Amino acid sequence: MKVGDLVKMKYSVWWRLRNHPEHLKYVEETGIVVECSETSVKVLLESGKFKSCLAEQWEVISAV
Repeated sequence: MKVGDLVKMKYSVWWRLRNHPEHLKYVEETGIVVECSETSVKVLLESGKFKSCLAEQWEVISAV
């Protein structure tokens, strides 16, 4: 995963987060990676909001 990739949150993440409302909420929107490191990413969502979380929770739809 790298800056500029189009990503969406993995559906399997919903199953892990559904019982933990204090944790990151599952989002169905797609987004563009604006920052990334080995373990985390910052994603600009379609709504204009930023979401920072673990890179393993996202899958690449279209790579740059």
